[in-house]
Amino acid sequence: MRLRTWIWMFLLLSLMLTTAAEGDEREITVTRRFGTGPRSMGMGGASVALVDDGSALFLNPAGLARVRRIELAAGLRHQSYDLDTRYRFSDDGYTCDPISGESVATRFGSLTGVYPFPTYRGSAVVAAGVDRIFSSDMEMVYRGRTEDGTFSELESYSVTGGVSAWAVGGAIDISPSASLGLSVLFWDGHDDVLNTFDCESCVGEADSVDFHETIATDYSAFSAVLGLQLRLGANLGLGFSIESPVEFTLEGTAARYGLGAMTYYYEDKIRLPFSFVSGAALRLGAFSFAGDVRYTDWRQLDYEGILRDDGQFQYRSTTQWHFGTEYLLPFYPMRLRAGYYTEPLAYRSSLELEKDRSFYTFGAGILIDDILTIDAAVVIGDLKWWSDEITDREILRDESFTRVLVSAAYRF
Repeated sequence: MRLRTWIWMFLLLSLMLTTAAEGDEREITVTRRFGTGPRSMGMGGASVALVDDGSALFLNPAGLARVRRIELAAGLRHQSYDLDTRYRFSDDGYTCDPISGESVATRFGSLTGVYPFPTYRGSAVVAAGVDRIFSSDMEMVYRGRTEDGTFSELESYSVTGGVSAWAVGGAIDISPSASLGLSVLFWDGHDDVLNTFDCESCVGEADSVDFHETIATDYSAFSAVLGLQLRLGANLGLGFSIESPVEFTLEGTAARYGLGAMTYYYEDKIRLPFSFVSGAALRLGAFSFAGDVRYTDWRQLDYEGILRDDGQFQYRSTTQWHFGTEYLLPFYPMRLRAGYYTEPLAYRSSLELEKDRSFYTFGAGILIDDILTIDAAVVIGDLKWWSDEITDREILRDESFTRVLVSAAYRF
């Protein structure tokens, strides 16, 4: 493999790459977020018209104008990811075990602080915080062999790390029924990738090949989120946000040990496109209903590496739909939540999608002594695809996700 090709491959792995069997599929996971705020995620991520706490820094900063008391909040996140890929071969005498991949990780999630200024009329609020937007923790193992035992291979890789956004922002009421907000985000993260390969009788006359490759990547970026919330009466609200492009600067070191040992320092950039979000929220008695739609044209993702194949861009535009509801119990200060959202695959996969990414969400929040709020959400989703277009094999792939978000907020 040429040095430049090898570096491109593991450069993208370091940028939170999800790779399918044998490297045929490459989707950078910055096309899919973990989810921000347990209240929002408990309602299927529908939040742009409804958010009214510190998570508004990342979802819709206009929602900060609805915060009336000083607020400090912190949260944790847990993720369980499972991958099962199975092959059906026709006539080449080669078999392989199902490819298994998994990750189970509990990480720091978020920390926010909100300060509303005393005002004679309207609202003026500032806030700062950090949120772990993307997580790249994953492990995968692949085994293959011929029936007569003359050839065998074992490959594995693991990725650990993630990316967080540090934000400062504020919001004001520009009229009795409208709030405008702006957040500025600094993105910061690190990834470590380890790939090992052990093969018997796989390169010419060589009896075996055994090597491993590592890459460590630091990345950073700046972006902004502009938001607007409108209140149309006491029970209906609208929300809009525009997320600016995010241009990541990547710096790191890649190394191979064993076959063709080498060490390489690299620096590169990748620019994510605009995202546009709009939504509505309706309150009917003890129930609240919300819905969002998010549009991102991933064809505008700016990068010249292996995201392009023979000059054709391998990404497409996506529209995500988010729906959720919340119910306030009449006999206790607790809210129950449920929701659903779609997260279409942005990557133009060669595999046929049997079921695109979608998630069901559940959550709850409890208010204690009118000063402490504890919120939790569970997000469950999956993705199924298959292919029989490869010359001599059929691929069946099943991914499942379980995410848990928990936070506590104290209001003075």
